[in-house]
Amino acid sequence: MRVPNLHDCMEPTWRDPTDEYYATRAEEYSRATRDLDLTMQLGLFRQELNPGAEVLDLGCGSGRDLRAMRSISMRPVGLDRSLSLAKGAREFSGCPVVRADFHELPFADQSFDGIWAIAALLHARPHEVRPALREVRRVVRDSGLVLTSMQLGQGEREASDGRYFALYSIDQWAAIGNECGLRPVKSLNSGTNWFVTLFRKSTVE
Repeated sequence: MRVPNLHDCMEPTWRDPTDEYYATRAEEYSRATRDLDLTMQLGLFRQELNPGAEVLDLGCGSGRDLRAMRSISMRPVGLDRSLSLAKGAREFSGCPVVRADFHELPFADQSFDGIWAIAALLHARPHEVRPALREVRRVVRDSGLVLTSMQLGQGEREASDGRYFALYSIDQWAAIGNECGLRPVKSLNSGTNWFVTLFRKSTVE
């Protein structure tokens, strides 16, 4: 699998408050999230993958999860559309990191055994989320895994720092994934107002 160089991928030309937050407050965000405990999520993901699995960390942020996956013999690649976060994640984790948008992933079909999307797809607006999930499905191998972490609720909200969030019920998110060729395997509450869903790629969309 070819991993594009960090600077091969063009930075998105459009900006919104969510992009601005991650572009200008990358260091602050990394410090705030680097020590979060995702043992449960990683355990759920790991038990379904073989050692040496090739994994894409979609919206890799600080590089926290890249480092954790590397430590348990996975072969992770990070992706973030913030250049500042992508650079920091690469330095922190020692893993390859690509700057790109999750709507156009710069990878060939069926490049990965698993996709790790923790607190990433919740920034996709309703008209964007299905195309994004279909793009995720494209780059994961047949019967591969996709693990997502989303916020529980209804509708949309804007945080006080300007970031956009889309909220879903567990059943609603599972149904959207199923529409996009990702079969829900397990869903768990992972904290106040958060839930995790493990999907497996369906052979027929």
